[in-house]
Amino acid sequence: MAGNGGKRPGAGRKKGSKNKSTQEIQAVVDAIFRKIDPVAKAIKLLEFGSDKTQATVLLRLFEYKYGKPVQEIKGTGEDGAIRVIVEHIASHSSSA
Repeated sequence: MAGNGGKRPGAGRKKGSKNKSTQEIQAVVDAIFRKIDPVAKAIKLLEFGSDKTQATVLLRLFEYKYGKPVQEIKGTGEDGAIRVIVEHIASHSSSA
């Protein structure tokens, strides 16, 4: 049975192709956007929404425009290091 396993030419999803879940979500978003104008809706929320709604809309717009800000993570170890502990627990099946 030569040829089993490993990388094979032409195998797998093509680069840039979307999985089924992504395609389904995109179809739902497209259907919603056919019913409403998302730009007009965002402007309306910014003009008439509560302070919390306005802040949320602006936050999302900034994140899509400029990217999410980096969140620095500091550890409590020496020089701010983060200590990672990996444990492997082997399961043993009993053959009785």
